Amino acid sequence: MAVDRNDIQLDTYSPNQTRGIYKGPIVSASRAPTTSDKSDIGTIWINKSTDTAYILTSIVSNSANWENFTDEITATGTDGQLWIGATGAAAAWANITSTGGSVTITNGANTINLEAAGVAALTSLDGDAGTATPVAGVINILGGTNIGTVGAGQDMTINLDASPSVAGSLTAGVDLNMTSGDMTITADTDGAQTIYLHADGGTSETIDIHSDQGTGVASINVHSDVGGVTIASGLASADAININASDAAGGIDIDAGTNGISMVCANGAVNIESGTGAINVGADAAAHTVTVGSTNTTAGTVIQSGTGDVAITSTDAITADATGVLELNSSGAAIGIGNDADAFAINVGTGAAARTITIGNSTGATAVDINCGTGDVTLGANATAHTTTVGSTNTTCNVIVQSGTGGIAVNSGGVCDVDAAGALSLNSSAAAINVGNDAVAQAINIGTGAAA
Repeated sequence: MAVDRNDIQLDTYSPNQTRGIYKGPIVSASRAPTTSDKSDIGTIWINKSTDTAYILTSIVSNSANWENFTDEITATGTDGQLWIGATGAAAAWANITSTGGSVTITNGANTINLEAAGVAALTSLDGDAGTATPVAGVINILGGTNIGTVGAGQDMTINLDASPSVAGSLTAGVDLNMTSGDMTITADTDGAQTIYLHADGGTSETIDIHSDQGTGVASINVHSDVGGVTIASGLASADAININASDAAGGIDIDAGTNGISMVCANGAVNIESGTGAINVGADAAAHTVTVGSTNTTAGTVIQSGTGDVAITSTDAITADATGVLELNSSGAAIGIGNDADAFAINVGTGAAARTITIGNSTGATAVDINCGTGDVTLGANATAHTTTVGSTNTTCNVIVQSGTGGIAVNSGGVCDVDAAGALSLNSSAAAINVGNDAVAQAINIGTGAAA
């Protein structure tokens, strides 16, 4: 504890007192004074370890009051600040300000510049309605300033010019709405994602492009002048990409140029359904090839209909060729081949390959009818050596050879043998019966066999 009262402090302004000699400051190497350190009023204490100065201002109830006045001595302000007092508080450094906005205050080193701001004062609005309009000039809000409101029911409307400019990004908390006019979003970056619409809110998020009242075919128009349009989906669902013309009379129109239209599915079915409407493939008037089905391994092609017909029409040839069985069947009506009125030949089995051609079968009452008009019916009449069999010897089978007013000729280059297990009759109801009446000198044998 430092106590020093040897010197008596005199009031140097009293004419009846003698001027005293004051002691020098108390210098401590490492601490500040305490209430127990007493000396003459006005004594200065210096703490060298912190470069701090104190002054003894009073001793009350044997307790010393040391005031730290280092800050008051050494504190410095910034450009243009003044040491300004306050009622009931310590003085401090501060700038001169203008709250009305009509005076511009520019602070510099050891200078303060006052000049007219160039705009009229703005009206301060206490309520939630009204307008604050500068008479002339502009108002700049600089340095990353946000314009907003605090508290429920607090609204602020800012009417922008026709084409406001934002130097950086623009962030909206909820919506970006147009109450009139068009909205145009333009970007001029030469790179990917020049314009990028991104939803990143969770599994229920959607991006909805909606035309509410447009009735034209281009009410929503997605187009690229010289580039392509790609629609991609990562959803594992039959509706991963869904194109729906929902109106009952709606349609879908897909047009392409000379590079065509390619539909590729990785091992999944491709279904084209039309309800009661027709399905047309390659039905226009242009000359082109229409291919349905594949010849790869076990690939199959099924053409089917209900009670309606299946019609195959060509202005040129129709070829049906199979490496397996080729069948033409009907379970409900006759099978007609060449049953129209066109006078063209019908060829069955005329190819050069050796093959068996079978017509008809022996089941039940199966019948085989071979008819012709004024033309001939020829069986096995070509020049190859072969046997021609007509009819069967089984049980009651009959063979009837008949003609009208024309004759019946039986010619043979070898033996002509007529043999019957029953009666053999040779009759004529209108003319003679001739045996050996030609000019050929050959014997005529009747009953020359060895049997009795």
